Amino acid sequence: MCFRLLRHWGCAVCCACFACVLLAAPAPDFSLQPLRPSEVTAVKLSDLRGRVVLLDFWASWCGVCQQSLPALNAFQQRMDAKFGPDRFVIVGVNLDAEQREGLDFLRRFPVDFPMLSDRTGNTSALYGLSTLPVSVLIDQEGEWVATIVGYRSSDLRALERALDVLLAP
Repeated sequence: MCFRLLRHWGCAVCCACFACVLLAAPAPDFSLQPLRPSEVTAVKLSDLRGRVVLLDFWASWCGVCQQSLPALNAFQQRMDAKFGPDRFVIVGVNLDAEQREGLDFLRRFPVDFPMLSDRTGNTSALYGLSTLPVSVLIDQEGEWVATIVGYRSSDLRALERALDVLLAP
């Protein structure tokens, strides 16, 4: 991520802050159906252009996801208050083969951000996932700027610093 940020604004975010792979390439586009029956509209990544997007890939069997999803939910609320509700969005991508497993998990660990279902694994394959959780940071132009592997609370502090740069007026 720093390579892109260095080029535009100076390095406000240290690369060592993330356990990540640094990129500056177009994010693969996809369209997925929502995990929750109450969310009836499919989401296409390219429709989110103009916003910074954090795709969070997770599954019900992922123990670390029991910590990361509630933390990301609180983070989304803080960033909405800081930047406004239309500038940054977290989109969860559930990888469970059975929709029921993901829904049961969300009953125990509720979140407010959109949840999509990738039961086939096709979307996770586009992003080359080999572990969970994995979060992919995509800038306003649709560029894949970082992949955050695993979850540490310090990742959220670094992510906020990255958003300060990406969403600077």
